[in-house]
Amino acid sequence: MNLSFDTQILAKSYEYLPTCHSTSDMMMEKIKSSDVAEGHLILTFHQTKGRGQRGNTWEVTPHKNLTFTLYLNPKIALIKQFNLSILVSVALMDALQFFTNKPVKIKWPNDIYVFDDSWKKIGGILVENQIKGAELRSSVIGIGLNINQTEFGVAHAVSLKLLENKDFDLLAVLNKVLVELEKNYLAFDAEWELLKYNYTKNLLYYGEKGKFEDGRGGFEGEVLGVNESGNLLINVDNTVERFDIKELRFIV
Repeated sequence: MNLSFDTQILAKSYEYLPTCHSTSDMMMEKIKSSDVAEGHLILTFHQTKGRGQRGNTWEVTPHKNLTFTLYLNPKIALIKQFNLSILVSVALMDALQFFTNKPVKIKWPNDIYVFDDSWKKIGGILVENQIKGAELRSSVIGIGLNINQTEFGVAHAVSLKLLENKDFDLLAVLNKVLVELEKNYLAFDAEWELLKYNYTKNLLYYGEKGKFEDGRGGFEGEVLGVNESGNLLINVDNTVERFDIKELRFIV
């Protein structure tokens, strides 16, 4: 498959695999055995064992969705590695908002949700960083987006086709995603404050009451944003509480 995208760095080198277990696993194997150009893309339309946050699987119908992984060499201090999740999340949100008028939000840390009668998941991101000492050496960015699938085995899932009642060109959507990702990546330092602002104000339940659950049980709170380490900050009964990804579940 010959691919061409409107980018300068991302996907200038690529591999298209008719099927694979996980594009992120394939990328991890590749960077261990050979030199990989920054922006390298591994793409498949039939991923059998995609991975998500907390070890969850990302199951998709073949040839209906986007499942791909990018390789990056970001110049980010180790303590600020969550900034990469912010960059990617905002890019995906902006790209998907281009194709639908339904509200698109980021469910912390980096799932993408759309409001269609209720909040439903349309995409997910898995960022895996390679670290040496106090340095962030490289990042593998795995992305899954529901595009033309119409039936899901889980609740609260949606696709662009279900939202807009039409089929989408998978490569056209991928091109838009890559363009938005590259725009944010190249402007990362100069536009960081704006990126963080856009991430924060578009977090699910930012500025409004949401329902959550942790080890204590269910509670209500208002999302305030994230700290430098990527912990979620929630106003609970006028007290700012901090949560790690393994400590909190959204109730949507």
